[in-house]
Amino acid sequence: YSATWEKFFGAGRMVSVGYIGTKGRDLLRFEVQPVFNDTHGIARVITNGGTSDYNGFQAVYRKRSSASLQWQFSYTFAKSKDSVSSDVFLGSGFANIIGANELGYSDFDVRHSLNLTGSYRLPGPQKGIAGNVIGGWFLDFSAAGRSALPFDIQAVSANFSSATTTTSTTTVTDTTKGM
Repeated sequence: YSATWEKFFGAGRMVSVGYIGTKGRDLLRFEVQPVFNDTHGIARVITNGGTSDYNGFQAVYRKRSSASLQWQFSYTFAKSKDSVSSDVFLGSGFANIIGANELGYSDFDVRHSLNLTGSYRLPGPQKGIAGNVIGGWFLDFSAAGRSALPFDIQAVSANFSSATTTTSTTTVTDTTKGM
């Protein structure tokens, strides 16, 4: 679902404010379950138990400064949570073994995003053969900045001996992400 409000202020200036939201249910999810037999230690199960929620607000200011220059500044504030994001090498279902099968920040959750884009028409002939060859060129520019992605700190260690194998795992979730 989405809604946008746009307002034009004179020639060449526009402000846009919008909201977008999505809800995903019954998403494909890979889970890892412990198997208590001598042949297999874990089983990978595919279910449709994943969920996701995204909510975002965007503000845009667009201006045509002259016949040759136009630019746009935009800011986005968004939040994305899901239960199907995966960690680097353990896979999304590894959390099921250690009890973290809950809704959390998505791997791609970018909270704040700033963008500046524009286009400048380079001076040159507009007509004739020279205009067809070297006229009508534009110089486009773009700059972007964003907040960092969420992360989990995980440590996996293994102690090997001739008779037994022991693996211990510690997961610490980043709780410093505000808002």
